[in-house]
Amino acid sequence: MTTHREKFMKQSHHLRATAAAAIILCSGYMSSAQAALVSSVCEVNGTNVCDAGNPTITPSGVLTIRGYAFDMATGDRPSDPVTGYVLLRNDDTLVNYKLPIQRVESRPDVIADKITGEFTEAQYPVLNAGFVAQVISASLPAGTYSVQEVRVGMKQGLVQSLPLDRAEIKGRFTISDAQSPLKLIQGGNEIPLKMVRGSSGAVLATGYPALRDGPMTIKATVNAGATVAESSVNFTYKRPELAVPVSLPIVQDFPGISTRLAPINPLNNRSLDVAALPVVVDSGSVESLKVNGQDVSQSAAFELPRQANVAGTYPVLVGDSTDQEAARDVRLWVNLPDAPNIVLQTTAWNPASKIKVSQSHTSVAIKVQDADVQAKLEGASKETCNTLSMIRPDYMLSQTAGVNCAIRFGALPEGMKYNPYAANALRGSLPLVGDNTIEYTPGVVYTNPATRQTAFYPVKSGSGSVTIAGTTPSPIALTFKNDKLLDTFYAKNSAQFPGKMFATVDKSQPRSLGIVNVKAGYREITTRVTYPGDSVKEFNSSIPESNVALVMQADTPWAESKVKVESWYQRAPEFKTVQEFDFIGVPQGPLVDFEKTFTSHDQAETTVSGFIGIARGQTVVFEPESMGQWQVTIKDEKSGASMSTAVPVDAEGKFSVNLGRLTAGTRFIVAEARMVNDGAVINSAVTSKSRALVTAAGDVIEATLTARATSGKVPFAQTLNANVKNAKMLANVKAVAWEVLGEDGNWTRVMRTESIEQTGVNYTVRMESVGSATYRAVLVNKYSGAEFKTEPLTLTAFDVPTFTVTAPGVVLVGRPVELKVQAQEGFDASYQWRIITTGGVEQVSGENTPTLTFTPTEIKNYSIEVLGRAASAPDNPAADVKKTIGVKAVNPLAARASLQGPSYVEAGKQYTYKAIINDVVPTTAAKSYEVLGYWMLPDGTRVDGTDLLYTPAPGDKVISYYTYVKGYPEETTAATLSIKTWAYNWPSTWRIKLVPQITDVPAVVKYYVETPDFDLKSLNGEPLSYTWSLPQNVTRSSGSDVAGNLSITSQGTYQLALQVSDTRGNVTNVTSDEFTILPPASVQTQASIVSKYPGQFFAPGSYYLGLKILGMPRGDSFLRNDVLINQTKVGEFTGTGHYVNFQTPGQYEVTVRTITRAGNYGEQALPVEVKDPPKPVCVVKQTSTSSGVLLTPECQVDAGVLRTTTWNYTLDGVAQKATSKSFAVPKAWLGTTRLTDLRVSVDTDLGAITEQPVTIQ
Repeated sequence: MTTHREKFMKQSHHLRATAAAAIILCSGYMSSAQAALVSSVCEVNGTNVCDAGNPTITPSGVLTIRGYAFDMATGDRPSDPVTGYVLLRNDDTLVNYKLPIQRVESRPDVIADKITGEFTEAQYPVLNAGFVAQVISASLPAGTYSVQEVRVGMKQGLVQSLPLDRAEIKGRFTISDAQSPLKLIQGGNEIPLKMVRGSSGAVLATGYPALRDGPMTIKATVNAGATVAESSVNFTYKRPELAVPVSLPIVQDFPGISTRLAPINPLNNRSLDVAALPVVVDSGSVESLKVNGQDVSQSAAFELPRQANVAGTYPVLVGDSTDQEAARDVRLWVNLPDAPNIVLQTTAWNPASKIKVSQSHTSVAIKVQDADVQAKLEGASKETCNTLSMIRPDYMLSQTAGVNCAIRFGALPEGMKYNPYAANALRGSLPLVGDNTIEYTPGVVYTNPATRQTAFYPVKSGSGSVTIAGTTPSPIALTFKNDKLLDTFYAKNSAQFPGKMFATVDKSQPRSLGIVNVKAGYREITTRVTYPGDSVKEFNSSIPESNVALVMQADTPWAESKVKVESWYQRAPEFKTVQEFDFIGVPQGPLVDFEKTFTSHDQAETTVSGFIGIARGQTVVFEPESMGQWQVTIKDEKSGASMSTAVPVDAEGKFSVNLGRLTAGTRFIVAEARMVNDGAVINSAVTSKSRALVTAAGDVIEATLTARATSGKVPFAQTLNANVKNAKMLANVKAVAWEVLGEDGNWTRVMRTESIEQTGVNYTVRMESVGSATYRAVLVNKYSGAEFKTEPLTLTAFDVPTFTVTAPGVVLVGRPVELKVQAQEGFDASYQWRIITTGGVEQVSGENTPTLTFTPTEIKNYSIEVLGRAASAPDNPAADVKKTIGVKAVNPLAARASLQGPSYVEAGKQYTYKAIINDVVPTTAAKSYEVLGYWMLPDGTRVDGTDLLYTPAPGDKVISYYTYVKGYPEETTAATLSIKTWAYNWPSTWRIKLVPQITDVPAVVKYYVETPDFDLKSLNGEPLSYTWSLPQNVTRSSGSDVAGNLSITSQGTYQLALQVSDTRGNVTNVTSDEFTILPPASVQTQASIVSKYPGQFFAPGSYYLGLKILGMPRGDSFLRNDVLINQTKVGEFTGTGHYVNFQTPGQYEVTVRTITRAGNYGEQALPVEVKDPPKPVCVVKQTSTSSGVLLTPECQVDAGVLRTTTWNYTLDGVAQKATSKSFAVPKAWLGTTRLTDLRVSVDTDLGAITEQPVTIQ
């Protein structure tokens, strides 16, 4: 066999010979006709797939595709190391497979034919024009393949797509499946596998039969020349199980449960859709069970037909004839590849164990008491039945979607009915005394899907029953209770009329007798009341206990009437209670009262009168026919003793009683009236309201004369009071007369008018002029006529002076002060001064004169009081006139003057200053002094007044202002104003600072005018003028004279000029540094920045910056790309893109500047807003397990991928940490203090972290 090396040496020798011949024949270099790319991709595993017409390739380890590409004119060939790929397409599945090119190789066999001229030693590298693409054969499933695309990286920098536009250069071949590199081994049996590439790119193994669960081995074999490579993997094969619960009630003649199976292919999650599903029983035999009519026997094989017109669904009918409750699984192995196993989980259950029948009573009274019989589900579940229905003979059964539990009652006793207000219940009465039996049968209601017939299927265990004992109803009790208005009459007269009831006599209307309480053991009672004259009324009650009102009209006092009451159960009228009551008519309770007035005194007998009757509106009427006979006795209210004998009431209801001669005093009496029946006095009595009976006495009435004041200011008014010493005698006063003492010493009566005397216990005197008057009172007893005169009382009227006080409001401390009274002329008055303020005065004089003088020694407020009164006024405080004066003693020099004027001044320049003289009191105050002031300049000059014109000299630091009180210039207070002088200096150095913003046309340059080492603020606002001289094409686009932006519209080198001047003749000329503006960008580019979160960028993070060159000047070539972030260069690249990194959030401008070899450039700027990555939002789900609680966070995040879940907690005081998706809390930790401070934190691949506490519920 010829080796590759020998073959290559032969080809090289042939190449050199051919080259020599070409040199001799052509005597020159390669023909220009050969200056084109020569390529081919036609060899697969040594077979030419372009000429052979779809040959079959037997897979044997590695599939090798060989090709070549070269250009003899330029020497271009595949680069080493090589880049590129060969794209194959499976024409059967239309799936593409990309095979990477692994290496280059020498191909003299194809290059020798292309040499037509001299082939130099420098051209030898072009021999390496071949390339090889390889792939493991097992990764390509069997089928027909065609070469769709070949791209190879060439030596001169370009990636070439090889032409495949003709059938003779486009390869096509078929991979057979005659020998699969993959085998499945189970129990020593080898099963070849087919391979198919899935949509995700994974290679899928197919072609295996239906498999049983168990251990298996998959083995791959690859032939690489003489070398065979093998690899195997052991695994356990287990099919998924489709669990189908089947609930089978243990009832008679049950047709079975129909269910539908819908198995899924576990590899593609698609339904298994075959005409019939072949199954084999994998579990043990069960005699009572049948599936689709087939006995369940171990290893039995049968088919489950597909439901008509429904893909992937297989109906199954399961029946069980067992009599015992049991749960059994039927395991079916599906005899298909890639199918699940089926488990029929059958449960046989007895409906009788789910239905509980109970009664509300174990015993009831027959006919009158209802009992309930209730059927309920116990232990209901979706595996058995969830609902219970009652079978009634007159109702049709409704179709059901499943199995429903049901109950059917037997023949019902008389009175027992189906309860319309409760489900599955009976309610009613029972007819028999003794046991009453109610039978029932449990079962199920089921609609057979095959026949669509619904039926009740009774349980195999038979029927049941409940028993309720019937008893005799309890008797009805009747109890009478009288009307409340007769409570008093009953209390006092029941013993006098034993066994009798009372009725109020009223000829106009019936009156209430009371009520009869009807108390039974059960509901629905009828009560009948029979009144005299066979008047009957009936009452029905739906409750066991009720009250029946008795109402009757009694016409005759003391006549008897009989009332009969009967009561029985409506549903059992044979059980009745009867009772009779005797009622006696009694008159209505009348009103007793005295006449409005009566008199009594100790000199004659006292008689009182009154009346008795029934109130009718505004009148009191006495009716002997209905009220009967009455008598009245007068009693003392307090002691209850009788003050008279009983007196009969006349036919008009009036009475009059003589009490005899009474002693003087007051008594409280009442009139007591009693009924008389055939001479017998009834115990009940009616008593009148209490009245006061006053018996007067005839003694002398003594009194005293008083007044609140005996003197006062004119006009003086005063009330005189005559006070009776014995208050009890006040009622005996006939009249009180008043007398006044005349100038002649005689007493005369005080007259109200010319003919009527002034009377009354009070008399008001009014004195209009200064002077005195004497009065007395005269009292007469209206019974004895005895007269009494009081002691006289004298009243005096006086006048008060009117005056003002003259005094200053504010005075100097330590200086004398004078206060003076200004009094009315001709009024004789005296004055008394008093300094109220304690301390701080000296040299006080004139306290008892109209003028007071004192000297204040302290700075404070002084209060002075002066009292004035008439010289002849009595010693009465009302005669005093009091005035209080306030004087404030101050030191005005304590308040310094306020100075106004500049403090930062230029030496030699005149300024204006003003002093404001302040005082300790407002300027509006009445002051006894005046404050003056003067300026004191730094050179010792004094300037009087408050205004000052002042020219500071260098070194002046302070000016002063002195204040003093007029008349006292020796005492002064100084206020100072600090000043600072400065000198004007012009800066010696000026500069124009330039900061380029955009350096190509149209360009933008920022400018600043600066004075290095000099602060322009030291010129103190001196106005400056700026005159700019700008070159052509340069304009100021924004800003001021000292700072702004310049716009330049043409490329070139520029310099700026500026002249700065002030108002004092200083001028400076300034020029800037030269700067160069580039021409407009001539390279056209398109830039983009890519984020996998559309339109969003997060920090920290790296993002791909892509650039596409759209055009550049002719003859120019690309050099590099510069990357700038916020005008700062951060990198450069020569490819199509570059990664940029953002560490912190913020606003960024990313600029890509493309530069060519000729110096041309292009620029693209991209604004980028970088944010903090969004934090995950989590809810911790808590699931109770048999071992404790499982905590699982359910998180969502707007951007990024959840990466790590960390649990931090403290266990028994020690900090712990766990990293897992879920966190299990054992039961031993729950309900104790062992586990504390549990927190969960979740982070993302973008670096966002969220942390939250977890509270275990």
